[in-house]
Amino acid sequence: MYSVMLVDDEKLTLDYLKITIPQQDSDWQITVLCSDGIEALEWLSHHQSDLIITDIKMPEMTGLELSRKVKELYPNQKMIILSGYDDFKFAQQAIQYGVRDYLLKPISLKDLKKALSEMKRLLEKEKIESQAYAHLLNMSENGRKQLALRFVKAVIDRTEPEIKSLYPLVHRMKISLLEGAARLLVFDLDMDLLLDSGLPIQDISLYQYMIYQMVLEISENQKDPIWTVLDRYSHTVVLLSADTTDASLQKCKDIYHIVSDALHSQMKLSLSSAVSEPFTDIFEADKAYAQCVSILNAKVFLRPGTFYSVVDYTPEIRQKSASLHQAVSSLWVAVSDHNAVNQELALSSILTFMPRYARPEILRFGLHWILGIFTKWDEGISEHKKVCEQAILKLTEAYTDNTRESVLRLFLSMARLLSIPKNSDAGSIDENFLITQAQNYILANYAQPLSLTLIADELGITPNYLSSLFHREMGESYIKYLTRVRIDHAIRLMRENPQMKIYDIVEKVGYVSVKHFSYVFRQTKGMSPSEYQSRLTN
Repeated sequence: MYSVMLVDDEKLTLDYLKITIPQQDSDWQITVLCSDGIEALEWLSHHQSDLIITDIKMPEMTGLELSRKVKELYPNQKMIILSGYDDFKFAQQAIQYGVRDYLLKPISLKDLKKALSEMKRLLEKEKIESQAYAHLLNMSENGRKQLALRFVKAVIDRTEPEIKSLYPLVHRMKISLLEGAARLLVFDLDMDLLLDSGLPIQDISLYQYMIYQMVLEISENQKDPIWTVLDRYSHTVVLLSADTTDASLQKCKDIYHIVSDALHSQMKLSLSSAVSEPFTDIFEADKAYAQCVSILNAKVFLRPGTFYSVVDYTPEIRQKSASLHQAVSSLWVAVSDHNAVNQELALSSILTFMPRYARPEILRFGLHWILGIFTKWDEGISEHKKVCEQAILKLTEAYTDNTRESVLRLFLSMARLLSIPKNSDAGSIDENFLITQAQNYILANYAQPLSLTLIADELGITPNYLSSLFHREMGESYIKYLTRVRIDHAIRLMRENPQMKIYDIVEKVGYVSVKHFSYVFRQTKGMSPSEYQSRLTN
């Protein structure tokens, strides 16, 4: 049995719906009749109702204002608006406040029955999900941790289906992934030095796993959570946060030096790492990861065995790295097309970056372009890994006479071992409409666990396309827009409800952790939420 609150200043409409709704579906029971929005809010402050059906034009408080208030105070409340044809534009606006449907007056029994059926289906679905979440809340601490780690890995690897399925679970279970200024740290073995010392390529995976285990042991002794995962290329990736940006940077440095010193002293292994710039939202972790990867790709021009940051990624290094990346991309296309002429042209371009044609440089640049091609595969990584290992083996075993022609012949023979499938993507959509739809969805659901993947799925487009569209049309990222919406609504709650506790506001605007919300608020407004609230009341 599901309960219904009816809100309308016309007694005739209230009496009609009170009789008609149970006749249309006996699973619905009318629990309360209210003549205006103020009376409805007063009743809701002490009771609950599965569904609110409200007229849009009423004295004292309109149905539109009631919808906005209910959205702020009870984000999951289901509502249906009753409107005349002249009120249609207001009914559309109410959708931004979480109203699920609207019925035109005079009310059609067919439309009423359909709306009730759809609402019952939605409530039944949420009931099943709620029961599932209840089981999740009883999950062991280790189970919660594994769930969070799977989500972090999905974000870093941009595994969209997993992001979509896991994020609501992480949010509902109130797992706080960030506690302030976050950074990403990515470890990378200096493979050219290891292979030059005679280490078999088959042992690389073993040492990569050792790094992962060492970081896990370190993270267990930390006060704030440290999330450690392996990316799709078996690199150890660390997500951590601290109260300040300097503190998070220092934590990254400390972890790197502990691991690097241990590997060097015990096994003479050389290890590099890259740290991202600070960020505040978990969905910025993929960009932070890309930044770390870009820095590590530039280490071909830098000193190995180093803790790299954006300071090391100078404009000169960035330019050289971008040019080399372009040459590798051209080689990837040539190998994909089995075009021998273009393969030679691309490899000749790569050779211009080598300061000399001795074995250390051959290993360093040869590994760079082989791994560069390998990372362009989105699928079938295990299959491509084998052929890349064959190319690397050929690189380490080959003899050259330290001349350009000899190195070019070696690189060409390696390129012939590789084969890459083609891929394409195309589409044409009304982009202004998409941005409007995305904004409306965010405004209606900002208190829920939102992700770029979820919104893109609602719009029927890819997350990457929506992300670039947001940047181009809005002049800011999706994360910044969502953060602004949440902070603006938090401030509205402070103004309209001066006595509301900060932890209550946090939950109503879509955050899990008070500490994380406070950090983001301070970054946005220059002061803590409590300070801001205090100024509003003074």
